[in-house]
Parts: sequence; C-alpha cells; structure tokens
Amino acid sequence: MAPMGFWYSYHEDVVILRFSGEIPYEEEVRALLGMLADPRLLPDSRILVDRTRARMKAEPENVPEQIELVRKHQARLGRPRVAQVVSCDVDFGMLRMLELPSDSRLDHEFAVFRDLPAACAWLGIDPSLAAGD
Repeated sequence: MAPMGFWYSYHEDVVILRFSGEIPYEEEVRALLGMLADPRLLPDSRILVDRTRARMKAEPENVPEQIELVRKHQARLGRPRVAQVVSCDVDFGMLRMLELPSDSRLDHEFAVFRDLPAACAWLGIDPSLAAGD
C-alpha cells in the first residue's frame, strides 16, 4: 500500500481530496479541518474524496463524531455535494453509514461510489479533474 497521506486540488467550485495508504481517523479529521481552513473552499462546493488508493481506519463509533464535526462547520460549507470513492468493501460500508443519516441530519448531499467516473457524473464534473497521478 502507498505511504499514508492526503492532497487537495481546487478547481473553482470543485475540491478534490485524495487519500493514500492506511488513514487513521485522526488524519481524516485533520484533512477535513485543513480543507475547511483553506480560503479556496467555496460554499456549496462539489467535493470529490478519492479513497481508491487508501484504506480507512475509522470505526463505526466515529460516525456520530464525524456528523457533528460537519454540522459544526455547516455555515462554512454551505450546501455542498460530496462524493466519496472507495475500492474496498469495508470502507464502502463505513461510508454508507455516513451517507444514510446525512440526508436528514446535515444540509448537504452525500453519496458513496466504487468508481471515479460515476462519482464525477453525479457531481457534474469533468472526469479529467479526477484523473490525478
């Protein structure tokens, strides 16, 4: 597996956050807080989180904390549209736990995908933005 890390790229109202390696929950929080602190993040952005080269190390008990963290920063986020892309069944299941309550508890759209083209189509962005290296 690749070394652990995360990277951002910004394209007007599109943010791409890429993870690699095994990502501890604390690093997930650090990545989110870093994105929120970046002045390039626009309210109502379309956010693509590419986890295809990563494995999450979060636990189900982290889900309420993640929801509360997003709720705390809702004014900064506006009403974003967030697509998470994973390649691992376990990570898909974990993120689906966030997807389900997000419709009723957070003011954003959130979906989990297994491939980048489907996520890009849902976000309405050019797939070349997600190509990365």
